[in-house]
Amino acid sequence: MELTKQKSSSIVSENSILLGFALRQKITDGSLRLKFRWARLASACAALIATAWLCTAGVLYLHFKYQKDFDAVSYASMITLPFQLNSHRIKLGNHHVERGMLALSEKEYGDAFRLLRLGLARAPANIKARLIVAEYYEFALRRPQIAVELMLAGLDKGGLNDINFLKRTLALLLRHKMDDKVLEIANRFLPAQPDLTPSNQVIAFAAASSYYWRGYYDSAEDY
Repeated sequence: MELTKQKSSSIVSENSILLGFALRQKITDGSLRLKFRWARLASACAALIATAWLCTAGVLYLHFKYQKDFDAVSYASMITLPFQLNSHRIKLGNHHVERGMLALSEKEYGDAFRLLRLGLARAPANIKARLIVAEYYEFALRRPQIAVELMLAGLDKGGLNDINFLKRTLALLLRHKMDDKVLEIANRFLPAQPDLTPSNQVIAFAAASSYYWRGYYDSAEDY
């Protein structure tokens, strides 16, 4: 009985179909059976995905290299782009800042401002760009509030340890009589016990100035 059943289901012939990804088998009882070659299908899918990935990387490379003038881009970096999006974003932002600085040196102020803003959005830790964009808002566009927001945000992105940036932030606040912002910085960053670091000294002097101009001389002496 076992032997009869095995013979009845044996393959008489088979043909390759669907570009070789399946077999059409004819059984001894005259029926047809379709058998997929899963290993071959998996290999073909992997090859297609890899090819599409490499082609996409090539298109991105050409886009950034020639349309965005991003000379630092490499084909290898485009292949691994999904795994380093943030790093690529920062590099591209710094590239825009460099182009903005070049435009500024050539007195192309509109283009410079656009490139510096774009660069700062992608590389927010670029202190140089933040300073220039903030100054443009304050003096050229007469929008000091935006300048203040930009400079205050920069304190958490490396600006606190940059004495020049810190001084110009505090000077901006004092210039526009934003003493409350100066005191907020002092309360936030000055330690409970005196620590005479350059940053702390700059902040303490600005806070003392704020209290002095308000007429709170005793509070000013605390700094």
